[in-house]
Amino acid sequence: MAEKVTVLGGGSFGTCIASVLADAGNDVRLWLRDEETAAEINAAHTNLRYFPDVSLPTKVLAITDSQDAVKHSTLVFACIPSKAFRSVMHDIAPHLSGEHMIVHGTKGIEKDSFKTMSQLIREETCVRRVGAIAGPNLAKEIMERKPAATVIGSRFDEVILRVRDAMTTEHFLVYGNRDLLGVELGGTLKNVLAIGAGVIDGANLGANAKSLLITRGLTEMMRFAAHMGAQPLTFSGLSGIGDIMATCNSPLSRNYQVGLRLGQGETLESVRASMAQVTEGVDTIAVLHDYAERNDIKIILTRGLFHLLFKGASLADTRKMVMHASSLYELESF
Repeated sequence: MAEKVTVLGGGSFGTCIASVLADAGNDVRLWLRDEETAAEINAAHTNLRYFPDVSLPTKVLAITDSQDAVKHSTLVFACIPSKAFRSVMHDIAPHLSGEHMIVHGTKGIEKDSFKTMSQLIREETCVRRVGAIAGPNLAKEIMERKPAATVIGSRFDEVILRVRDAMTTEHFLVYGNRDLLGVELGGTLKNVLAIGAGVIDGANLGANAKSLLITRGLTEMMRFAAHMGAQPLTFSGLSGIGDIMATCNSPLSRNYQVGLRLGQGETLESVRASMAQVTEGVDTIAVLHDYAERNDIKIILTRGLFHLLFKGASLADTRKMVMHASSLYELESF
């Protein structure tokens, strides 16, 4: 059943989610800070910065007042970079009530606290019915109405059912999973592998190396998830291997593009300076490495990428670091 829905964040993913919701027949308010972009969306039904060749549904109305945005609907989708997530939640908190549900699509972890976005929602607001969406959700393909699916992770069946009803279209499927933390971690940690896959392709290291990275990287993700209290089985689904397959193999993935250019010899500084969109995976590598070092968690691939990106290690040195730190047995307990 169509309803009023709010989306916070007018970047590529927020615009994409607003489009899906509008395609499903909902009345959508898209909140963003930039007044010029908001005016463009409302007048021309485009967001040329992110989607120069795609029109937005007329049911998407852009607004720049966050108070009006959250008053529009009790179903809120937050698609905000992790660095700004806590501050946005703090700002809208006075305008929220226990009737609200917040579902985020942010693929990151807060740097200082090592908390997920659902934890930040609970800390900064009164909202308790929260969820997260993740999966093989390359925004450009979704905007072009190519077939795709996502998973909504939540401890509340009513959140899962409401999101499924609000987002399902003939092009877009929605599955549920009660392992909220696992869904969040899958969407976050796969960005690390996407950067690694890009490095391998950029350096022309071959399909064997890429398959090694993905399979061993998935094992590291599952190990980390188990340490955090998530269900490793969640990583066999859309938010795990599904998202990995998309982001590690598509030039549409921003994190893959970072790795590709690093593998071709560019510096991280030059790559990030030239990219208009946020690449959460870069910051995730640093945050994850720091946490793993403090808690003695074995994440060889992430450690190698950390030294490549932040410690000036050469690609050759990174290869040696990863290849010489392998385990004796393939399948280790979590």
